Amino acid sequence: MDYDEDNVLVRYEKKVLDNETKYVMTSDLKDLFRPAWDSWREDKAVEAVNRLTHEATLARAAIKARCRKARIKAIEKLTNQPVLIFLAKYDWDRIICIAAIEKVNDQKVLAEIARSNTSNEVRTAAFKRLMSLVNDASNALDEIARNSKYCSVRKHGISKAAIVDLCN
Repeated sequence: MDYDEDNVLVRYEKKVLDNETKYVMTSDLKDLFRPAWDSWREDKAVEAVNRLTHEATLARAAIKARCRKARIKAIEKLTNQPVLIFLAKYDWDRIICIAAIEKVNDQKVLAEIARSNTSNEVRTAAFKRLMSLVNDASNALDEIARNSKYCSVRKHGISKAAIVDLCN
């Protein structure tokens, strides 16, 4: 047994063909067909995730990759809210949960995580994300209240902005 340049364990088998001895490299089939984003080598996995564009493949990488940095990179590129919510609520790695929370837009889900997650860091991240969404909504309502050319929209925007300000 020997190691190749990628530090992957390989085996060499001795083959005799036409009275000529050759050594042929073999490895486990599962390693041959494993996606690059599922590599143990961090740089290789992150580089592979950077090349991904298909949402379903990004979701698989975010859930199943062996390397934490590759998972975080996949989460950063992911837009699929159900997958992000799944990771934010149920992943065992709190760093992955926090990375997913930063992309979740559902306020009810964020409130549930902030109330019931067992990790203090995850609860805090969910609370901060929820407050940033509320502040963004408040700013948007203020903008509507000030700049709409329709009186009824301005009045409705002012009343909603006042309600959001009371919540803060």
